[in-house]
Amino acid sequence: MDVFIALSSGFGAAVAALVGLCLLRPPRRNAAQADHAPPDPPAFLLHDGRVIQANRAGRACLGAFADTAVWDDLVALFKGRFPAFPPQPPKKRLSLAAEDDSGHRLSIMPEAGGHRIVLDGPPPPYTALDDLHAQGAELALLRATMTCAPTPVWQCDEQGRVLWSNAAYDRLCDSLGQADRRAPIFDLALPQTEEPQRVRLRVADSGNTVQTWFEICSVLSDRLWLNYGADIDAVVHAETAQRNFVQTLTKTFAHLPIGLAIFDRDRRLALFNPALIDLTSLNAEFLSQKPNLMTFFDTIREKRMMPEPKDYASWREEMADRIAAASNDRYCETWSLPSGLTYRVTGRPHPDGATAFLIEDISAEVSLNRRFRSELDLSQAVLDSMDDAVAVFSQLGVLLFCNAPFRTLWDYDPESALNEVTVIEAIRQWQPRCQATPVWGDLRDFVLTLRERAAWDAMLHLQDGTPLVCHVVPVSRGATVVRFSQALTSPARVPATAADKLADA
Repeated sequence: MDVFIALSSGFGAAVAALVGLCLLRPPRRNAAQADHAPPDPPAFLLHDGRVIQANRAGRACLGAFADTAVWDDLVALFKGRFPAFPPQPPKKRLSLAAEDDSGHRLSIMPEAGGHRIVLDGPPPPYTALDDLHAQGAELALLRATMTCAPTPVWQCDEQGRVLWSNAAYDRLCDSLGQADRRAPIFDLALPQTEEPQRVRLRVADSGNTVQTWFEICSVLSDRLWLNYGADIDAVVHAETAQRNFVQTLTKTFAHLPIGLAIFDRDRRLALFNPALIDLTSLNAEFLSQKPNLMTFFDTIREKRMMPEPKDYASWREEMADRIAAASNDRYCETWSLPSGLTYRVTGRPHPDGATAFLIEDISAEVSLNRRFRSELDLSQAVLDSMDDAVAVFSQLGVLLFCNAPFRTLWDYDPESALNEVTVIEAIRQWQPRCQATPVWGDLRDFVLTLRERAAWDAMLHLQDGTPLVCHVVPVSRGATVVRFSQALTSPARVPATAADKLADA
């Protein structure tokens, strides 16, 4: 019985094809008629929703789909000019008029278990045929485009049921273990307007071992929804890594005592830390509004947390120069505030046009330096008030400082020298002013030695015969103090050689 049914079905299809050939074959014309006869209108024969035969004009309309066309292809082909073209094969004869008032009519006729479709119109219907040929070529291109698209594309109804999908969507279903192709794999809230909707969704396989992020763009068209998916897994992971990095930086900056303000390429505040609030007296609400760079410095000036400019207009120009300098890694200033605080402000360029400003409270450092400088000045004043000429050499033999009587005695100012003055160069200045003596060699060796040392004295005579006593005293960190005084009495001890001085130590 099954064999009989199969044979009957095959025989019916063959009969339908033969009938179609007869119906589609044009009547014979003589040569004269053939030269002036209009071309045959496009005609199609369908069986079970598939185009099984088409004449020359019909095949030209279908283009690349002439051998595989189905009813949906004819819908796509004729829907533009014949809006009433049915989405499914009709059971009754239909005659549709073209909406462009060209006089063309499309006849759909149920015949022999199938349908015959003929496009009639006033001769010559070249424009209509050209349109159909172009639509067929466009349909072939669109189908190839959707088939080769690397991203999933699908159409669904208001319940989310998948009505059509491309190859990429089918491959995604296979990778997720989705057997039912009509069931949606994305939980989409479909838009109810024609405005495209973009959402990010994550899908996972049945074992929830592989998760992938997609950005879905849904568009409402003819009461159906077209959905376009893009794999953004790498983008999401990069954004997550960037967010974690920023959080790490924020936590790190939160414990820094230095105020930090980072401005993006548009010169708007993008990041700041709590120390900036403490140092500038700017409130967090103002900083959270992402002010631009000029507004930021204007507000700092209004709160008197930077030196007050004498001329506001020139100050604005200077600020523009400072911003440009910060972009080139050349900005560093010290602000002395009316409150007595001292800030060091540094500008640093960052990638993508961003600029970072560092505000550091250096009041304690400045105060320490001032106190240290004051102590040095006091020590220098004490040394200058002495009658003896004093010079101090480091362990490497470099002259560290001397007093005013030293410069007067030897008529030499070490501060005027371009390079560091060593004990050897100092001795070269002293020797011409004194009578010959072996003390200079002993003094040089004593200053430069690394062995244990003991204080010693030596007698010197200037060229005019004036006696001098040279007192040599080792001090901390290998330094040596050399003092020249008037010889009122003979020195307590005048060793003959450097070996004696070092041996006694």
